[in-house]
Amino acid sequence: ASGKGERIGPTRFFKTAPPQDELCNVRFAVITGQGYQTRDSDRGHHAYLAMDELGIDFIALTGDTVYYDGPAGGIPKSLWPPDVESPREVHRAVLKMLRDMTDHEAVLWLRKHWHAMYALPIQREFFGKCAGYWEVDDHEYRYNDCDNTGDKLPSARLGQKNFREQLPVTDP
Repeated sequence: ASGKGERIGPTRFFKTAPPQDELCNVRFAVITGQGYQTRDSDRGHHAYLAMDELGIDFIALTGDTVYYDGPAGGIPKSLWPPDVESPREVHRAVLKMLRDMTDHEAVLWLRKHWHAMYALPIQREFFGKCAGYWEVDDHEYRYNDCDNTGDKLPSARLGQKNFREQLPVTDP
């Protein structure tokens, strides 16, 4: 409110979809399975550099672009539960940790995953000039195969709230 610490970033531009009645060629890419631990460098995933060179109009992300649990795609080590030593222990420890969290703590923890992934310099530059369309899948929503387990951690409500916060959409 005071303006202290305010930063103004660069102006960004990207294409949006053409009108429904307009026929035109488009170039797009589709990706899935983007794990934090499987990034190519500390700067992010190099696939975005290649897609940028192709001059695509938009990207469709079909799921598993953030992971709240460990082994599949990895989570930033800074988000591992305390006293966890290896990636193999992360999944079970995360579920236990989420059971002990309040809803507020869980939302803050889930939010950090999105921030870690999409603050990577390569991703940040790419999405500053290319439109993205995300599909919500198990990992963006809660954790791997969560809807098949009957487990409610984090709750469906919290998963929906966090997804919509990170990727706000409106009914066209």
